[in-house]
Amino acid sequence: MLQNDLAHVEGVPLSRTQELIWIADIPRIGSVRCPERTAILFAERAERVSYQALDQRSDAFGQMLIKMGIKAGQRIAYLGRNSDLFFPVLFGAIRAGVVLVPINWRLTAPEVAYQIRDSQSKLLICDADLRQTAVQSIAGM
Repeated sequence: MLQNDLAHVEGVPLSRTQELIWIADIPRIGSVRCPERTAILFAERAERVSYQALDQRSDAFGQMLIKMGIKAGQRIAYLGRNSDLFFPVLFGAIRAGVVLVPINWRLTAPEVAYQIRDSQSKLLICDADLRQTAVQSIAGM
């Protein structure tokens, strides 16, 4: 039993968080260390995305969010499968301080609409093949 029933966590003190590697740093670190190495492999399409390309796409998406006026702490929704679009959206959102709300691609338009409203998402991003569901879900918002 710990003294006073307090939890104990080992690791870097919170005052030194700048020393931690964050998930959104992974493409940048890979881009510096091994830019042409494959970061993501989509075997079904035989498509590879290098660390350098992933880092550039992530930065571009994060900058786009900032230019659109999406502020740190606000939410954006992503309706899609595990695709080459998802990872730059994820890393770019994190880099911009924006919260990503992944939405299950199997949901119906009314269910997607509920998720968007409930999360107070400012933007909906979708895979091309889910465009109809996305359009239906934001109709009337």
